[in-house]
Amino acid sequence: VLWVAAGRPRDLLLQIAAAFAIGGALAAIQVIPTIEASAWVAREQVGFSQFADSFAKKPYELMAGVIPQFCHERRESPMYAGIVTLWLAGIAIAAQGRQWRVRFWVVVAVVGLLLGLGSLTPLARVAYELPLYDRFRIVARHLSLYVFALVALAALGIGALRQARVARRTAALTAGSLTAASFAALYYISQSPVLFDFACDGHGFGRFFPTVLTDVRLQGGIAVASTLVLLFGVVPKAARVALAAVPLLLAFDLLNAQSEPVDGSG
Repeated sequence: VLWVAAGRPRDLLLQIAAAFAIGGALAAIQVIPTIEASAWVAREQVGFSQFADSFAKKPYELMAGVIPQFCHERRESPMYAGIVTLWLAGIAIAAQGRQWRVRFWVVVAVVGLLLGLGSLTPLARVAYELPLYDRFRIVARHLSLYVFALVALAALGIGALRQARVARRTAALTAGSLTAASFAALYYISQSPVLFDFACDGHGFGRFFPTVLTDVRLQGGIAVASTLVLLFGVVPKAARVALAAVPLLLAFDLLNAQSEPVDGSG
């Protein structure tokens, strides 16, 4: 995509080809014996059901993109990158949607998200027919690419804010719509306790802040704080302070979202 967007220069094509050739040569010491052994391992018997539906998200679990606290598989199929990350990604799409980098990462995010739903969409069946893909067990792991794409889009959103290329109306509409969606998800969770087991089978979430995490209002507060960052990020006199608050807010948010115990020892 970079080669096409750059005008198809010959030098860049040669550099990309060289990178793949050198990478393939370095990996050959493992790739070649792995291919030889692949006919003798259990992965040969992996079926479509195990490929598509292992750790796949149910539709309501997509709310894990804005609410990390309810229980779902986070290692195999992660979804949460932080509220402010999601909001900044929305800014990149709203303000720079015509740029090829934004479009590229939007496609990556959408494809990764659809694959994370497993057999609920036809895309998993298409992926299963690709060479080598039928050897994998968990297509939902593509949600890692979805999260990575959000991070890349958020970086582009920060760039747009720093360069004052985001209109106040665009920031307000983006932040407002995303906040409304977040609050709708929070309300749904509060009204559907049967679907969401906050105890996580004894493996409590977010022990870094154990006294407040079980309250969904904290997640609403993070959403509001992220919205304020965006709104002040387009005000020239406040933009620098707002952007400086991003890593602090994100650190709090992601520690809050941790599903493993966190304390002073690690």
